[in-house]
Amino acid sequence: MKRYVLVGASSRALSMFARPIAERFSDTAELAGIYDLNGARATFVSHAAGDAPVFADFETMVRQTEPNCVIVATIDRYHHDYIIRALEMGCDAISEKPMTIDAEKCRAILAAEQRTGRKVIVTFNMRSSPYIIRAKELVRGGTIGQVLNAHLEWFLAACRRDLFPVQNAPFPERSEGHWHRFHAVQGC
Repeated sequence: MKRYVLVGASSRALSMFARPIAERFSDTAELAGIYDLNGARATFVSHAAGDAPVFADFETMVRQTEPNCVIVATIDRYHHDYIIRALEMGCDAISEKPMTIDAEKCRAILAAEQRTGRKVIVTFNMRSSPYIIRAKELVRGGTIGQVLNAHLEWFLAACRRDLFPVQNAPFPERSEGHWHRFHAVQGC
């Protein structure tokens, strides 16, 4: 059985990683721990996805759980830090896209990957969402005819505070609503 830990307790971390591991892949995978700077968020994700242990410290979580892989789903500007730390602690890393926010941090990740012999996988989550897969099938199968135009609006700054706790958020961006609104930290 492959052991995973999750750093970054976001709604995407819950829906794209924590719940699928707990509900669909529990015969081959285990979510062994969750860490977020905001303990309330980590606890929320834990309760919503099988009650994995919540940790107050990243290194402690990795040392105690001995995972095969660390899933990094933090704010983009922190991806490099947790990816490199995971590799240096002997784990592979799965990161949300973007892998990091600038070329210097990308080079540091690639150097750590070379130095440690561990690997980094970068996910493109929307490509594997069930409704995106179904839409692609419908288009490719000709079900809806020839597509001339497509439009998508993704409201990342529309934070559902009733569904996801942000109180006492350690990041100013989170307490203001949603960090995706801030170009300097989003990796675009």
